[in-house]
Amino acid sequence: MRIRDCRKHNTMKKKKRIAKFHIANMKPKDYFTWVEASNEFKHVGILKSSDRLIKYSENILNPIIHDDIDILVYTIPKAYIDVALSIIKLIKVINDGKLKRKHAILIMDSYIYPALFCFRLYVELKIKYSIQYYKGKIKDGEEALFLKKHDLSLLWKSLSEYIDKKDNEYEEMTVLINEIQTLDENSERFRYPFIFEEIKDIKGKRRIIKTHPVQIQKGNDCIDINNLYEMILKIYRYLEKINLKANKEW
Repeated sequence: MRIRDCRKHNTMKKKKRIAKFHIANMKPKDYFTWVEASNEFKHVGILKSSDRLIKYSENILNPIIHDDIDILVYTIPKAYIDVALSIIKLIKVINDGKLKRKHAILIMDSYIYPALFCFRLYVELKIKYSIQYYKGKIKDGEEALFLKKHDLSLLWKSLSEYIDKKDNEYEEMTVLINEIQTLDENSERFRYPFIFEEIKDIKGKRRIIKTHPVQIQKGNDCIDINNLYEMILKIYRYLEKINLKANKEW
C-alpha cells in the first residue's frame, strides 16, 4: 500500500472510530427507570432551599430569555418546527432499522405525540402571526388582531382573505389545515392522554374522562412516517412563504 493510500486508510478508520463513539455516547437513552435516573443524576444531590430553576449567567454565549417581539415571533415557531422534525427524523431512523433500540416500538409510539404537538403549535402560530402582519405589525401595546382560538380552520379562513386564490397550492393547503383541525380539534389530542366531557345527570353537572375519538383509519392508527415527514416539510415551506409575504406587505 502506498503512503498516500495508507494515510487515507488510517483517516477513514479514525473517522469510523469517531462516528462509532458518537453513536454509542451521543444518542439519547431509550428510557430512564428510577434506578437509572438515580445513578445518572446522583452528582446533582438533593434539592436545597437556595435552588432556583433560572440562574443568571455572565456568559454571553448562554441562552437568553428576552422580550424582543420581532425576534420571538420568528424564533419560537422555528423552534417548534425544528423540534417536531428532529423527533420525526429520529423515528424514521428507528423505523428504517438503521438504529437498533431497545423498546423501539414504544419509543416511536410515544415520541410521535410531542412531535405532532409541536408541529400543530407551529402551524397555529404561523397562521396567527401572518394574520397580524397583514392587519398591522406586531408591536407591544398594539391591539391583537387575530382570533384568540385554537381552531385552525377558523384561523385559516381569516388568513385566506389575504391569500391569492389563484395560488396553485391554496386549495390543497386548505384541505390539509382542515385535516389537522379534525385530527386535533382543541390542541389537546397530543398533549393529554384523554379528554374531559361535560355531562349532566342525576348526580348533577360533572366532568368525565373520555378517550380521544380520532382514528387515522378505522381499526388502524399506524402512521406512514415517511409521508408525514414530507408533508410537514411541504406545509412548513408553504406557511413560511405566506408569512414572508405578509411581513413584506406590511
